[in-house]
Amino acid sequence: MRKEAIVVLVAMLVGLTLITNMANIFNAFAGFFLLGLIPGTQIAVPSILMFITSTIAISILIIQPIRKYLPRKYVVKTVRGKFLQIEV
Repeated sequence: MRKEAIVVLVAMLVGLTLITNMANIFNAFAGFFLLGLIPGTQIAVPSILMFITSTIAISILIIQPIRKYLPRKYVVKTVRGKFLQIEV
């Protein structure tokens, strides 16, 4: 069990660092392209896009490794954004 826990922790750390880097890069690009096009959206549009990309990255980079390395009877599934351990 220790090996699986270490793998999951490493995957989470790598995923979080990648997500923050991706969010910063994407925020810079989105801010550059969309800045001033629509009044009042200078902050809103990049934030929304960053949120969407980070949630996709979280699901790909963190949830998949956890599902892969956890035992079969404890498959992590998300139901409306909540983490549940469901026996399969």
